[in-house]
Amino acid sequence: MTCDWRMLVPAFKHNFVLRRAQWVIEEARSKGGYYDQAIARLLRVLSNFATFGEDISSEGVKRRNLRMTEAAYADLVSDLDFKRWHKVTTNEHQKELSYLFAEMQDDFGTNRKTWTPDDLMTDLNRWPMTTMLKKPEANCLPKKSSPEHRYFGIKLATSLMQTPWHMTRNKK
Repeated sequence: MTCDWRMLVPAFKHNFVLRRAQWVIEEARSKGGYYDQAIARLLRVLSNFATFGEDISSEGVKRRNLRMTEAAYADLVSDLDFKRWHKVTTNEHQKELSYLFAEMQDDFGTNRKTWTPDDLMTDLNRWPMTTMLKKPEANCLPKKSSPEHRYFGIKLATSLMQTPWHMTRNKK
């Protein structure tokens, strides 16, 4: 379930986020633009803002993420040991960030779509990260494919009422 990213990000940070999104767009639009570590890191930061309203670490995402696979959820509730669970899980973008960047470049090259910073943030919010087991789930994800194809066959846990962090803090 997604919502407008602007509801998640404090108002005083909207311009900050939009300036960074514009930088990614300009790189995708430029003739020599390519996906490198700078773009990858910035898209991760923007994804965190779009999903959680702030830039947080991988562990922070796992603490708060209500979107996880059934296998990751089953592993978490098996012993409610967050530290152990953090080591065996990973956060994966439904729309791989390099795929998103290539999609933007293709759209600019064919004049199908002109991306705005708000479009980029909305897309990142629409396809939030999913926490899953590193093995075997994350190892089996196809690279550079649409979110529908990338997550085909992966079952999501849908009844989470508490964040993983709260679940492990409230164990009895």
